Amino acid sequence: MKDVVLNKNVFSQINIDMKDREEMLTDAEVNALAIKVNKAINLPLIGEKKELKVFVKIIKWVDRQLYKLLPN
Repeated sequence: MKDVVLNKNVFSQINIDMKDREEMLTDAEVNALAIKVNKAINLPLIGEKKELKVFVKIIKWVDRQLYKLLPN
């Protein structure tokens, strides 16, 4: 099996990308996902608007963590 090697240009682009961005998903994508999760999961004692905010924060957190761990 042939080894895959990244050149300096690819590493440079990755470094620039990692400094400029922290997330993969756009706000619209996060909102769409949060709405779907909010419809599927009900958090007791919390209103729908607050539930949506909670799910947005969770999705954004997961997105940021995945962006740090996954290759470009």
